[in-house]
Formats: sequence, structure tokens, C-alpha cells
Amino acid sequence: MQTVRPYDGMSITQDTRLEPGIYALPNGIRIDADNVTIEGDGVHLVGSNYKGVGLAAKGRRGLLVKNITLSNYYYGVRFDDCENVKLSGSTITRTAEVEPYLHFLYLWRPVEQAFGAAVMLNNVDQAQVEDNDLQHQQNGVLMYGCSRVTVARNNTSFNSGWGIYLAGSSDNLIEDNTSDFCNRVFRRENGTERVEADTAGLAMVHGCSRNKILRNRFRCCGDGIFIVGYEHPGVINGCDDNLIEDNDCSFCPNNAIESTFCKGNIFRRNICSGSNY
Repeated sequence: MQTVRPYDGMSITQDTRLEPGIYALPNGIRIDADNVTIEGDGVHLVGSNYKGVGLAAKGRRGLLVKNITLSNYYYGVRFDDCENVKLSGSTITRTAEVEPYLHFLYLWRPVEQAFGAAVMLNNVDQAQVEDNDLQHQQNGVLMYGCSRVTVARNNTSFNSGWGIYLAGSSDNLIEDNTSDFCNRVFRRENGTERVEADTAGLAMVHGCSRNKILRNRFRCCGDGIFIVGYEHPGVINGCDDNLIEDNDCSFCPNNAIESTFCKGNIFRRNICSGSNY
């Protein structure tokens, strides 16, 4: 495995160990080959003005990225049209975030207009996002049109939007994550302020079906779990036949679990204590 010093706009096409250090790379790094491993122990890539992507791949397969730190990008890691990829042991924080108080988050943004996040997966099949620290930004993991993805043992707490968000994504496994305190204060026209704005530890929209949501912690969020089968104006696209089991959704000021316009979902042994509903 080669060891190289990262540089701005770098293209990686073989197994690479990045030389430890802190690097200002506003244009990030691209992975431009299949079957590539990147080791980032001791490496911190820093973006500029919450724009761009720290580490990106499009149309690739067989990728492994581990133990890297990224901050100050729009997306820390973004994989588009990829298969069999893994991100593990990494810290991604302080990605793009909309201003406080002013924004009631719109749940149905298309991928082209998606909010910033630590991790963006778009049309990805067979991926693993495991054992990462994805705290302190707007969103932890965004998944658009994904299948057979495992999101496990990540910490996506203290985000001001969604810890984990799925849109049009089915047959995925979300297990053993901690997504506490994912909320934001919204200021209404009359000046009153509430913790709301459709924030959630986990949000699912656009027909997310047959997912397994197991043993996660979604405490003190706007909603613990928010599953939405309705989109204004009157479009029904149910998130159906999901298994939601053994999650802790306690102390959410709105709903511990909200599921609307969906069918066949199973809710079993979830803790919903101390929430408004």
C-alpha cells in the first residue's frame, strides 16, 4: 500500500495510506477506481466555508474508507451510484447547516437540493457505515435510493436536523446507533420558540420499505422516529412493512414515534417514555 501526502483535488486509484497531518483541501479527494482502500489514521481534511465534498466517489465498487477525520465541507463523504462500499472508524463533523431559528425543515427535498451531512449515499447498494462519529452538524447520514445498506454503531447525536434520514430507500438495516438530541429551535411568526421543525433521530420518506430499525437510541430529539407516507399536496407514497424494534425514543418534546399514511409496519418493544406523544 502506498503512503502519500494528501493534496487538494487529489485522485486516488489504488490502495492508499494518507500521511498523517491536518490539510486544508477545499476540493477534497476523489476515488477514481474500483477496489480501493483508503486508510486515514491521524489525517484531518478541512474544507472551506462548508462547501464541496471531502471524499467523493461516483460509479465505483469495492471501496473501503477508514479512520479519517473530515470537517467544514457540505458533505464529508459522498458516494453516488456505488456498490459494495464501506466507511468505518471515521470522524466527520461541522458540515453544512442552515441557520438556527428560521427554518422549518422540508422533509422531501430531492437529492439535488439535499441538506448538508456528514455522509451522503445516493443510489448505493450493499454498503456499510459503521462505528463512525458523525455528531455536531445538521445531519449525520442521508440515504437516497439506497438498498442493502447497514448503518450500525454510529454516533449521530447533537445534530440540528436528522441523525439518520432515508428517502426512497428499502431493505436496509439500521442498528445500534446513538442519535440523541437531534433537534432545533424554530421561531414562529408570533415570536414563540419551540423545539420542533420536523427534526428527528430517524426520518423516513418517499416509500422506504422493508427496513429493519433495531436497538437504536433516539432520545431527546424533535421526534424520535418520524415515518412519513404523505407528501404535500396529497401524494401518498407509504413507507411500509418496516420492523421498528427495541429502540429508545424517550424524552422527545413532540412524538416518540410518528408514522403516518403507511401500512404493515411493526413496532415492538420500543421505549417511548417522557415524550409528548
